[in-house]
Amino acid sequence: MSIALSRRLKQIVLGHDVLTDSSLRDALPNFTLCIFGGTRPTTPESSTSEIPLLTYYPCNFLGSDYDSTIENVVLKKTSAVWVDVADGTGTAVWFRVFINGADTGRNADTFFTYSRIDGDVSETVGDLVLSDVSITIAGTKVIDQFNITIAVV
Repeated sequence: MSIALSRRLKQIVLGHDVLTDSSLRDALPNFTLCIFGGTRPTTPESSTSEIPLLTYYPCNFLGSDYDSTIENVVLKKTSAVWVDVADGTGTAVWFRVFINGADTGRNADTFFTYSRIDGDVSETVGDLVLSDVSITIAGTKVIDQFNITIAVV
């Protein structure tokens, strides 16, 4: 699968005159990134019964960890070091980005009120790259690459 935006996030981002990385960043000023094992839900609005293997927060798209010159892309700088302690044990398969606050990232969003992004985790290329997708509770995990590319159709 590729990157999937929630209906609410699409409304916010596509409401801008031109879809650029800064408009996506403006829509998600502070967010939480959870990495999960198991089956990725069909849409970002779908609930998940998976417990996060790793929760990385707080993140801020407006910070200096991102390259900001690429249109339609939020790209973590290779020089930025993202590391956190694992909450669980398993194989990382997918991730969900969601706004800090009332959204837990795990409940269904039937009223389309939350801004979320779902994506895939791999060891080579993709939306979120880890050197090893095996995660062990209490172990540290470095996020090597984080790329959100929004296709304009």
